[in-house]
Amino acid sequence: MTATVAPASAATAELTMRGLAAGLGIGAVLAAANVYIGLKTGFFDTGSVTAALAGAMVLRLASGGCSTALETNVCQTAATSAGVSAAVAGLLGAFPALSLMGRDYPDWAVASWGLTLAVIGVAIAHALRARLVVKEALPFPSGIATATLIRALHERAAERQARTRALLAGGGLSAAVAWLRDGRPSWIPAALPFPGQAAGVPLAPLGVGFAVSPMLLSVGILAGPRVGLSLLFGAVVAWGAVGPALVARGAAAGSYEALIGWLVFPGVGLGLAEALVSLAGLLLTARRALGDLASGPGATGRPLAIAFLGASAALVLLGHFAFDLHPLALVAAIAATVILSATCARAAGETDISPVGQIGQVTLLSFGAASPGAPHAATLAGAVPSGAAAQTGMLLWSFKAGHLLGASPRRQVVAQLIGALVGGVLVVPIYRLLTTSHGLGSPALPAPGAMPWKVLAELVGREGAAVPPGALWAGGVGLAAGLLLSLLSRTRLSRALPSPIALGIGFLVPAMYAVPICLGALATWAMGRRWKLEGAAAAAAGGIAGEAVVAVAVAALIATGLLAPH
Repeated sequence: MTATVAPASAATAELTMRGLAAGLGIGAVLAAANVYIGLKTGFFDTGSVTAALAGAMVLRLASGGCSTALETNVCQTAATSAGVSAAVAGLLGAFPALSLMGRDYPDWAVASWGLTLAVIGVAIAHALRARLVVKEALPFPSGIATATLIRALHERAAERQARTRALLAGGGLSAAVAWLRDGRPSWIPAALPFPGQAAGVPLAPLGVGFAVSPMLLSVGILAGPRVGLSLLFGAVVAWGAVGPALVARGAAAGSYEALIGWLVFPGVGLGLAEALVSLAGLLLTARRALGDLASGPGATGRPLAIAFLGASAALVLLGHFAFDLHPLALVAAIAATVILSATCARAAGETDISPVGQIGQVTLLSFGAASPGAPHAATLAGAVPSGAAAQTGMLLWSFKAGHLLGASPRRQVVAQLIGALVGGVLVVPIYRLLTTSHGLGSPALPAPGAMPWKVLAELVGREGAAVPPGALWAGGVGLAAGLLLSLLSRTRLSRALPSPIALGIGFLVPAMYAVPICLGALATWAMGRRWKLEGAAAAAAGGIAGEAVVAVAVAALIATGLLAPH
């Protein structure tokens, strides 16, 4: 007799394992890339395009051309879960902010923190899937785009080959340029300073110029012209006008490190305004979010409910013994996380935007107001909903793609959990390598995503002496301008107005970063009006990954003494 069920089950298991293995390898690259790009620019890539393209390519080679769309979906789910680990663990916001405030924690504790939040985020996402993805069929546009791409890669050989070539070309060229720039000897300069003066102050020492970075050009390609122009405009105001004026008055020395302590306040004000407006909009859906959780998966979700409770208990114990946090404060943060993650999930489903950084910063302010004088506790409390919501949103986008492709939710959850484990273990040593070799808060790694957390923590900690003269007033102006722009961006004027968050980042990163990002955005937009640039996103994804991998490799070589630092 010929068995039918067992071979099919064995074949499915083989496909799942192969997709999972490929996803973990790709996820490791995404994790490294997001630590680097996040600390350098404040942006990070969700990785869906990169994971789908690279996954389809790797699996096709590994299977001799017999891979399936469902196998690629498992690969993409595991890879994006690993890739988002830096945001989940707070390595792009809360923990670098704490380091800049003089507080550092053991690597094992930070990794454990990220892993527990990942489990909490996965459990919340699974509870929301039935309501948001299946019953209401919310669009989750990134999930639809991922499913469409995966189908196209498996159905149209010409498109798959074109996108794969673009990904490999972008990654190879980016890695080559990065090595010629950062290797020994350096054949390419890191930046081309701009000549000239403003208010009698030379611009070059302020970091005004053009950074030679394929990654930054790639960020501009993905971000688009509105973000690119907003970032450049913020940089021109900050480093071409306000900064030189401060130096001319004698309020600061003429360098990036001296000026950033003042410019961070208006920059944070612009970004915080968007956070407050976004949160106000989210509160309107908070009641529906509670209903979403109440109509969860029932008995099928019991294992994940147990995992949620176990991870929550582990987080409380970890916070008490490793981070000196009161258990009741963490219990309150976890309770807020459930509501805020569900609210962000609905926002992601309806608008494709999950404002995880904003809810973290507003939570920081709330806990800081309730318990002033403890900035580190407020910062870590804010990191709880921010990290868990990042994992929740990523899985729901994957759930949407899987639902359209007919994937098994259980296999997606397993892939997400294993991806989170691998990514959570990798991102902490990568973070340590990069910050040790380049210096956290330096022009090489300005950590713009951490600056709002640091400023807000110092304010709730009542460390008024840390605020330079006039900077708090400038922060108020930035907040007012950001509120106006954020409110107007919800009208028909949105396309004609700058992004307040991108404007704020222009105040926080060296101006030399804004120029290539804007150039990449404008060049792609201009060429796209005349030609069909289907491979642009794939080339940009490769460009980000290529430079990031070289940056981590160079940092490792410096740390081991095989390469001398500059």
